[in-house]
Amino acid sequence: MLPFANLSRNPADDAITDAIDGVLRTAFDTVGLDIVSLAANSEATALDAAAGRNARWLIGGGFQRIGNQLRVTGRLLAVSDGTLQDSIKLDGSADDIESLTDSLVARLRTQLNLGDPSAAADPPTERVARDRRPRVAVAQFANLSRNPGDARIQQAVTAAVAGGLIELTAVVMVPLDDQTDDAKALPAAASRQALWLVGGGFQQVAGQLRLTARLLDVASGAFLETVKVDGPVDQLPELLHEVVSTLRDAVDTQATQLADAAAQRRP
Repeated sequence: MLPFANLSRNPADDAITDAIDGVLRTAFDTVGLDIVSLAANSEATALDAAAGRNARWLIGGGFQRIGNQLRVTGRLLAVSDGTLQDSIKLDGSADDIESLTDSLVARLRTQLNLGDPSAAADPPTERVARDRRPRVAVAQFANLSRNPGDARIQQAVTAAVAGGLIELTAVVMVPLDDQTDDAKALPAAASRQALWLVGGGFQQVAGQLRLTARLLDVASGAFLETVKVDGPVDQLPELLHEVVSTLRDAVDTQATQLADAAAQRRP
């Protein structure tokens, strides 16, 4: 388990990290699940560290506090192949952090099938079957403005795209957290057995935001879909909706074509 990141970057909120980690540790200890603590790091590096500790799952996430509003996000990955099993987003009041952490625990317990502790040792048949679905890798969206203050936009865009694709039942979403350019992301996606790669970038100038995204074929590097949207930065949710919808449709189309081709080859 990775410590939950303080995305607000306010040292006064560091206690929230301890609170979330403590609740998760207690919840999993009560069902006999061994918890391995890892140092704060990228998921790609953490997956290697988790594998070295013989862990089956990697749990991580972060939180962001604005005023009295708190958003907690969590991610569950399979250590064996890095596939994202669940992406969780919870919003509420900072005064009600106990309710948010309880909801986080409940969601993770369901995904890990912890109602039966023995089931946590071996993933259920349904989860193994998911690994046979085609994979789409998602790279970090590049901050083309090169303004460190736009890091939150980068996190929001990448998380929104990944969250939108994980909802597709026909594919498995694989995160590439350390890659932002296609030249490096394509071989990284290939090493994770992904058929397609989603990437892109954003640029903010004087309150105006441009988002670009693309879907590439990993084997050839060919562009399968591109999308570009422009608008005020305060309309980021609407811009993201358009980008995510376009990418979801494109990935779904590719997965459908792949399934149809496979069906035609069967006798």
